[in-house]
Amino acid sequence: MKRLSQLSRPRASWRFLALNKRALLIGLCVIGLNIGAGGSAFGITLEIASTGNAPLHFVGKIGTASAYFEFIDSSGHSFQITGSDGAGDSLGLYGSISGTFNIGTVHTAGSTYYADVTEIGILTILDGATPFTATVQWNEIYTYGTGGGINYNASANLSNIAYGGTRSDLQGWIAEQTAVVGFTFTNPAKTLEDLTAPGADNSTAFGGTLSAIPVPASVLLLGTGLVGLVGLRYRRRIKA
Repeated sequence: MKRLSQLSRPRASWRFLALNKRALLIGLCVIGLNIGAGGSAFGITLEIASTGNAPLHFVGKIGTASAYFEFIDSSGHSFQITGSDGAGDSLGLYGSISGTFNIGTVHTAGSTYYADVTEIGILTILDGATPFTATVQWNEIYTYGTGGGINYNASANLSNIAYGGTRSDLQGWIAEQTAVVGFTFTNPAKTLEDLTAPGADNSTAFGGTLSAIPVPASVLLLGTGLVGLVGLRYRRRIKA
């Protein structure tokens, strides 16, 4: 009984605590080095805005076909990167979002209209001969008042990411990635029911964000090693 009590509430070990302190210091140093090198251990967010003749286009139901939206590609692109909280070496790059995205049944909650979005497309950021590409799935759409949003829950919706270039803003996107788009209809405002009605045809400018939580391989390896060391030390202490 005495041994069971000891196992349920193990005493602290100074050497074990010292190991934890060393692990914490090493982890903080790696994070600091990563940030100092121009990266971000806490993620990078890029701001995007539609370009002049490349709006977000909504098409209502046609017969039995679903309503859908698409990003019009003009002059080889539909948006431009206008902001970055990373190194900033992606500012000014153009990109496009191909595909048609079907809008499901529209639901209401007060003055909010929302629906699921199906189908996938390709998001491309043009960087010379080494473009950044990713599969994009928008998940959901809503409107409220004069504005609306796509993937408004900011769920991870970019996958199959490929990039072989050297821009820090676009490197290391290997964990969670999200794309969110906002839009506004005024004079008059448009609800999601208006946008999906039979025969409806509407276009608007848009803006949004592309976000990533990069996890460099060196940090992953370090974290795995530290967990193993701490676990080994803890097991030894229990046996003792």
